[in-house]
This record gives sequence, C-alpha cells and structure tokens, in this order.
Amino acid sequence: MGNYINANLTKEEHVVYEAHYHWGFWITPMFFITIFFLPVVFNSEHLNDAPLLYIFPLISVAIFVYTYLRVATDEFAITNQRLIVKKGIISRETLELHLSKVETVMVSQGIFERLIGAGSISVRGTGSTLSSIPYISEPYEFRRVFQQVVGHSIPSAINDGTTSQPATPTRQIEQPAVPISPAIQQQATAQPHQTAKNDISFSSKSEQLFKLKELLDSGILTQEEFDAEKKKILNS
Repeated sequence: MGNYINANLTKEEHVVYEAHYHWGFWITPMFFITIFFLPVVFNSEHLNDAPLLYIFPLISVAIFVYTYLRVATDEFAITNQRLIVKKGIISRETLELHLSKVETVMVSQGIFERLIGAGSISVRGTGSTLSSIPYISEPYEFRRVFQQVVGHSIPSAINDGTTSQPATPTRQIEQPAVPISPAIQQQATAQPHQTAKNDISFSSKSEQLFKLKELLDSGILTQEEFDAEKKKILNS
C-alpha cells in the first residue's frame, strides 16, 4: 500500500483494491535506453568527435528516471468509502472522491493493450470531476471491484467491449408500498377511470421512498435519519 493512501485512511476505512501500472508502462523508456543509451555506452570512444550525440542518451536516462518516479509515487486505490488517485511528479493531482459521487467509470483499451491486459481508467464524478488512471494492469478488474463495492452498475464507455454490469449479482431493493387510506380506496373503486393527479402523487412518494432506501443501504443515511425522512414523505 502506498504511503499517501496509508496515511490518509480514516478510522473505519480500509483498502479494497489497489491498482498498479502495467509492465507495458516501461516499454517507451526501455526503447530509448536500448536505442540511444546502450550504443553510446559501449562505443563511447568513437563518439569523442561528436559530443552532441550524448544528448540522446541523456534524454533516454531522463525518460527512464521520470517513468521510475511515476511508478514509485503514483497511487490508485478503492477503499470501502472512497476512490483515491494520487499522482506525485509533475501534475501533483490528488483526487479523493466518495463512491456515491461517481457517475461513470470508463475503460479505454487499444488493440495492443487488450493483448497484454493493460488499459486506462477514466472516472467522472458529480460536478464534472474527471481523473484518469493510465496504463494500469487489469482495468476491468478495477471496474468490477469498484462496482461491487458501490453495489450497483456504473455506466461505462470509450472502447469498452464488455457490459458494465456488476460481476456479482446485487440484492434488489424492494420498492416499499405507499399506504392508502380506506377513503382513497373507496374513491378509486367508485371512479376507476380517474387519471393522473392521485397516481402521480403515489408514484412520487414511492420514488422518494425508493431513493431514501438506497441512501440507507449505502450508509449515507442512518436508520434514525431514514425513519424521520420516511415519516415526512408519508405524511406529506
């Protein structure tokens, strides 16, 4: 576990999944090292008359060091409460987004990335919050765990070849029935073709109770808050 994540966990928070850069993240720096750095090292005596050629090995080393620092300092984790994204070299980006605030988790994979099991994750939250996690291992596993912790499917797009349904079935929340007084039942029996107004009222209450139950199950509301809000809806 990364130092930043470990230092910023709350008392009742624990890491569920931690993502890491794929080994393919090293392809570019290793290419530059192989093409520009190693030939100069083994043939340095022949390059005394062309000192400008040493620029390419230096650039190769700089790319390699930059990649190493990103792998060593960037941290991506899903806890039971938040998504934590911390990038620590140039951008100094730090995102700590509550799971309930996430709107989409998007997986992006090219053909080569599909072959080696790498991919990028883009997370969009409420208020246009957007963060990207590039070239990580097992991006679909990251999304699967995320959806499992949240408890419902999260919309996905961008070169995504699979569905965004959770890997494990989640318990369906039964929609609570709105109690109807005998007087209303009698009126509905007497006027079977009465439209719109009463039906819309019942539907509105039912939707409010359904959303309220989701907030209770996700831990955002306590049982006392749920009971108080439910009483207000039923008495409105």
